[in-house]
Amino acid sequence: MPVLRLVEIPYQRLQLGLTRQLGRAIELEADYLRLDRADGFLGYYDYTQDVLRVRFGFDPFATLANAGSCLCSSVNPRCVV
Repeated sequence: MPVLRLVEIPYQRLQLGLTRQLGRAIELEADYLRLDRADGFLGYYDYTQDVLRVRFGFDPFATLANAGSCLCSSVNPRCVV
C-alpha cells in the first residue's frame, strides 16, 4: 500500500509599497514583492521571485471637482485654488 506524504513548503514574503500624490490629478504608486520558497528536499523546487509594479494615475476631472467655483481663477483673482 503506498504511503501518502504531505510536503510542507514554507514561503517567506516581503512586500513594500509607496503611494505619492503629485498635485491634484496625478498619483504615483510603486510596490516591490520578494517571495522565497524552499521545499526542504534537496532544493529541487527552490526559487526566489521579485516583482516590481509601478502605476501612474491621472484623473483630469479631479482638478475640476476640487476647484469648485475657483475654476476660472484667472478671471477671479480673489479666488484661491
